[in-house]
Amino acid sequence: MLRALVVDGAVVPPDALVFTALERGIQYGDGLFESIALHGSAALEPERHYERMAASAAALGLPVPARSSWDYSIAACLAALTDETADALRVTWTRGTASERGYAPTPADGPPRLVVAAYGSSDAARARVEDGVSAAVIRDLSPGDLARHKTLSAMSWVVAAARARTAGADDALLVDSAGRVLETAGSNVFLVRTGAAVTPPATRWILAGIGRARVLGWLGERGTEADFTPENLAAADEAFVTNAVRGVVPLVRVDGHPIGSGSPGPLTRELQARWHDWAGAQVAKPRDPHRAAARWITRKEIRVNRTATCWLVRRFIAPDAQFHFEDPDRVAEVAANLEGTGFDAPGARYPHKDADGRCSFAALVHERFAQDPVLVEMARIVQAADFKDQNDDHPAARGLIAISQGFPLVARDDHETVARAAFVYDSMYAGIAAHLKG
Repeated sequence: MLRALVVDGAVVPPDALVFTALERGIQYGDGLFESIALHGSAALEPERHYERMAASAAALGLPVPARSSWDYSIAACLAALTDETADALRVTWTRGTASERGYAPTPADGPPRLVVAAYGSSDAARARVEDGVSAAVIRDLSPGDLARHKTLSAMSWVVAAARARTAGADDALLVDSAGRVLETAGSNVFLVRTGAAVTPPATRWILAGIGRARVLGWLGERGTEADFTPENLAAADEAFVTNAVRGVVPLVRVDGHPIGSGSPGPLTRELQARWHDWAGAQVAKPRDPHRAAARWITRKEIRVNRTATCWLVRRFIAPDAQFHFEDPDRVAEVAANLEGTGFDAPGARYPHKDADGRCSFAALVHERFAQDPVLVEMARIVQAADFKDQNDDHPAARGLIAISQGFPLVARDDHETVARAAFVYDSMYAGIAAHLKG
């Protein structure tokens, strides 16, 4: 069941209409997705899922999502949850709206869309993780080379899963034309004989999953890659499947026949316990002070550059950043004491004007987001508005100055200014993005 939904960084109602009829992800499956496990209220290894999506996007000719947008959208989705009943995130990345009819994408398509959805499992689904699942053999439905990427073009798995359900099984066991087991519709497969586990080679048309790699690492010499058939699987002592969300799940029946005793085996239980301990340890790890719980310190009575920098930090760097507003001569000292990042003040990590003449907003954009044309254009506006001798360097600069002069008139303090100004900079970002798209 859907618990929360974030589209392009904004929380929207679960039943919101978020795509147009011309969305290429809908028309052609032109996009990618990742499924990320939640343990409590924490996402497990979102960075590994980002790296896989980015690699697939580059390989398939899709735009690569910005890591900052990925992090921000996941954090926003987690913050929107009201309890800990969600156990998975699905991150979807599409090429965006088609500019014309046809399979081949064009430069005018887009912009790309990033959607993060949080889901909770049913009691029955949770029970299957403990008690085991059954599979039905489905032959000759492999998607070929695209199996190595989590694309939105998932019809092979949809058909396989539907046929398996019709056969009364929980999952589909995909088998190629040579009779070799590949994977299930959503997991990697392991069979166990005499305490050793075997899984199909990564060179086959499979998605060699993140969970698969973790389990092979834990198994060491007890885990190998080799081909096997459905008959080999049925004759195994035990079997299990792995994926990043469910972890290790017993596979107890194939085509109605029990595998081994028909119950979860000892190696499966060992790996399940290890997975549970590993997930708990990931959540218990100390948080990086320069990411989710980052502290940013600047001069009080914020105006153009400092307000814009606060927006940039919260929107793209650290969604729950803590801001501290101090007298100018205390910013560097407080930043050092709090192990935080100072900006727009003497001695700060990002001074009012750096060695290249950039304000802190422009410096951060140059350092971290130089490939984002919208932020680069915003940096030009903020830079021109922040320095009097540059006010005429951009036609939008004086408008931003006029808006910023009203901040202290409508906000009680700097923290409220940050909150209220977010609408201004969100609007600026959206407007520039639309203008650049033409």
